[in-house]
Amino acid sequence: MFEFLYFPSEIKLIISIIAVGISSFSVFYYIHSIFKKNVKPHYFTWLIKSIILSIAAYSQFKGGGGYGALFTLWAAMGASLITVISYFKGITDIKRSDKSILALCLFSIILIPLLKTPFISLIVLTITDTSGFYPTLRKSFHNPYSDNTVSLFLFGVTNALGILALQNYNFLTLFYPIAMIFSYWFTVSFLLVRRVQLRTKI
Repeated sequence: MFEFLYFPSEIKLIISIIAVGISSFSVFYYIHSIFKKNVKPHYFTWLIKSIILSIAAYSQFKGGGGYGALFTLWAAMGASLITVISYFKGITDIKRSDKSILALCLFSIILIPLLKTPFISLIVLTITDTSGFYPTLRKSFHNPYSDNTVSLFLFGVTNALGILALQNYNFLTLFYPIAMIFSYWFTVSFLLVRRVQLRTKI
């Protein structure tokens, strides 16, 4: 079914290196925007993402993801760095709904090792990570300029490249990155639409 994606391993290695390069640029550009006070990230989103990316990397390694799994591990390290910075530099306006989402996500993360099949575990993991975007969407509704659309878009691009770099294609290796592409690009679209809406009201 995915025969057209089975490139020689050398090409997949090159794609993986490109993905790591773009991911590194995206992370450091995002961090630069935080210190320039152009971005006020939501700590909860990045905390959930850093944990989930670490679990996803393990799942991809277990599924034979190869170079693509290495990229996911690198992305987990980048998300962890943003998490630490977001704790000190992110928004301080934490709502009850944000705390509820965080509690549900952390409960789901604790639940994952108790699930008997990788299939169900990955579904729960992906839904949990996708739900983690809620705090960012919530705070961006009123201030759509509080996040970096360029970095978020490139995070989606690197997930697409990560798919191309995978050594094996199955549910375990594909479901999570595809969901993340949608989540990142939906968030970018949401931010851009809200910016247009707010400009129209002025």
